[in-house]
Amino acid sequence: MVTSLLFALQLTGCASKKEIVPITKLIELRTPKHLQMPTPVPEWNGTTNQDLIEYVLELKEALNMCNADKVGIGEF
Repeated sequence: MVTSLLFALQLTGCASKKEIVPITKLIELRTPKHLQMPTPVPEWNGTTNQDLIEYVLELKEALNMCNADKVGIGEF
């Protein structure tokens, strides 16, 4: 009698509500190496106003390269 009562109690334990536990999977994403390369800084070697204009254009080109890298990282 006691064993049948204990057996019945054990069966009710199996019928209890199951808890769902979410499993988190970590995925590591790395930025491509070509987007991590530093942008070269143009050097000032000029002496005239024309040299200054060319230097400013080189600086703008370097800035555009940096912005393109940022867009590339955003699209990654």
